[in-house]
Amino acid sequence: MAADDDKMTRSDPRSRLSAYVGSGWHVIRTRGPNQVQFWLIALAIGIAGGTAAMLFRRGIDALQTFLYGTDDITQLHTWAGTLPWFWVLCIPCLLYTSPSPRDRG
Repeated sequence: MAADDDKMTRSDPRSRLSAYVGSGWHVIRTRGPNQVQFWLIALAIGIAGGTAAMLFRRGIDALQTFLYGTDDITQLHTWAGTLPWFWVLCIPCLLYTSPSPRDRG
């Protein structure tokens, strides 16, 4: 009877997953980084994420300055008033021509 229970435990996907996660947790607890190393890793990831966000925002600002000719968005309406009508129509169309990943179906 014990052999049947052992076979059933091995073939059950939930039991195998639980054993796999349990062994992984044991490895992390015994041989993984300590708490200070986790804090340092989290700090490095946070700094990298914040830097990436700032660079992304500066890239957007640079693109707007290049395309619209002004770095202040509040002055955009005065600059757009001097453009021919087709540029006012084309600039937003050029910015949104790439398909979204959601549109690929």
